[in-house]
Amino acid sequence: MTSHPDMPQANEALKAASEQANKELAAQAANLSDKEKQDLIAQLEQRVELKRQALMIAIADKVNAAIKETGEAKGLKIVIQKDIVAYGGLDITDEVLKKITGK
Repeated sequence: MTSHPDMPQANEALKAASEQANKELAAQAANLSDKEKQDLIAQLEQRVELKRQALMIAIADKVNAAIKETGEAKGLKIVIQKDIVAYGGLDITDEVLKKITGK
C-alpha cells in the first residue's frame, strides 16, 4: 500500500487533520480543567485515528481490487501474500503494482 499513488495525498490529509486537532486543542485548552483537557485530547486523537482508518481503507480497497483483477485475469482461485508462501506459487506483485501505479 505504501507505493500506491494515493498515499502521498492520504498522508497530507492526515497531517492536515492532525494539525487541525492541535489548533483546536491550543484554542480550547486554556479554558479547560485537566480532566476536560484529557477528554478533549482523547476526542481529537480518536477523530484523527478515524480519519487515518478511512484513508487507509480507501487505499486498501483499491489495492484489493487490483489484486482481484490481476488474479482473475491469471485464472487464479486464491491470492496470498508472497511472504507466507514457503515454496512455489506465482508471484503477481509486479503486475498488481503496474495496475496500481500505471507504470
